[in-house]
Amino acid sequence: MCQPLAVHMITMRRSRIIALLAVAVFVVVAAPLVSRIYQALRLYEHVGHVAATIRSFHSRRPLDVPEEQWNKAVDWTANVIYQDFFAPNPEEVSGLERLSRGLDQRAKGDVDLGTLRWIWDECENACGGPDSYGIRFRNVKLLTKGTITDARLPEVWSLPRCTALDLSGTAITDASVPYLVTLTQLEWFDICDTRITDKGVEELQEGLPKCKVFH
Repeated sequence: MCQPLAVHMITMRRSRIIALLAVAVFVVVAAPLVSRIYQALRLYEHVGHVAATIRSFHSRRPLDVPEEQWNKAVDWTANVIYQDFFAPNPEEVSGLERLSRGLDQRAKGDVDLGTLRWIWDECENACGGPDSYGIRFRNVKLLTKGTITDARLPEVWSLPRCTALDLSGTAITDASVPYLVTLTQLEWFDICDTRITDKGVEELQEGLPKCKVFH
């Protein structure tokens, strides 16, 4: 009787050890997965909230901005949230949370194109890097009040940080070329339907050899 009992007790102990080892292995393997799921849920919650807040600006158009421009600018800005915060990353989730808190505060007051520009800048701060959607595809025309002219060009928001720039249909002329060639980070540049002449285009192509210029 004693020997079978001892064997039984040893077997029970082994079973418990195996069970504990199995639990430990599960925790080690599952913990990172659970963490990633939690990060993803936090990210998607904030993405949805921020995008919804931005879309609510459709009904809060400033009187000095045309309705079509405002609606496009709002849609473009809501889109950058989905593009920049596509995959969960701890640093980006933290940045998005800061953006969300800041946006909630700003949304309590009047909103304008400056509010939308702030959102793009915050996206860049949260994501960073040259591949950030918020850096590559800033639509400066939509986010600028009034016509972009030679005199206003150097003051236009974010030009030194754009890698893709659309100034088509603006009132710029060859007088803007000396400034434009300083934007050496440009990879893609649209100046169709502007007042820049063929001579100005040649100077741009010479000054920005790595940039594709559409004219």
